[in-house]
Amino acid sequence: MGGPLAGMAALVTGGGGGIGSASALALARDGAAVTLMGRTEKTLESAKERLLGELGSGAVVQYVVGDATNARDVEQATATAHSSAGGLRICVATVGGGNGTVAPLLLLDERMLLDVYNINVVSAFLAMKYSTPCMVESGSGSIVCISSTAANSTSPYLSSYVAAKAGLEAFIRVAAVELASLGIRVNGVRPGNVATRPRSEVEIARGAQFAERLPLGRIGVPVDIAGGVRYLAGPESAWVTGQSFAIDGGSEVIPVAPPFDSIVRQRFGDEVIDEVLRGKIPRRP
Repeated sequence: MGGPLAGMAALVTGGGGGIGSASALALARDGAAVTLMGRTEKTLESAKERLLGELGSGAVVQYVVGDATNARDVEQATATAHSSAGGLRICVATVGGGNGTVAPLLLLDERMLLDVYNINVVSAFLAMKYSTPCMVESGSGSIVCISSTAANSTSPYLSSYVAAKAGLEAFIRVAAVELASLGIRVNGVRPGNVATRPRSEVEIARGAQFAERLPLGRIGVPVDIAGGVRYLAGPESAWVTGQSFAIDGGSEVIPVAPPFDSIVRQRFGDEVIDEVLRGKIPRRP
């Protein structure tokens, strides 16, 4: 396929997910040979078929099954992507999460904290590390990480996720400085509240309440984020590095914080949360 990304190979970790597959589509539509990486082959196969169905003949989409927090798996995925087209020039690290780890600070433990850090920071670090030698061989490259507006927030009960995303953005800035002399740019996108999967009725209702407060009046969808990824991945952003910008419907410009009080009370119970609010660490069974 022709286009501004023709002759470039791209790796998208978390490629079977909403933001990952939408980003892969945007890259492939402009000519990149895309390799999807994820843990579940069925999900990756489905994403590949969907992308090829939208792109038509001439598109190059393949996948590698692997864990983005496992060094060997990431190294294999970068090597597979590097063998396509003109070599690896684009790496999009979309793996992340932990938004489900909504808990008061006094109810967190070391394992919970490290799990969230691992999936958000270590996964991006490994993508940076193993894509760099490939990009050096290719002559240049662009690494794009998916962060979150949580990186700049102080949302109560979301301390582990906020800390992990803030750490990721610090990593982006330092990596951008270290890798610049190699011709590699490193940037990030901070999505706001994005519907990346089917939601329950409760989640839909909560999302609608949140959307009412946003300047643009709606929850985001993966294609909103993919546009920013595509810009940072391509030649249009050749003079941009070490940056992370929000695609969030305007949530960062107004004091909007999603309410998590009802979530933690439902999860842990009123008695436990009341103890936490009194500064006590409840005994766990």
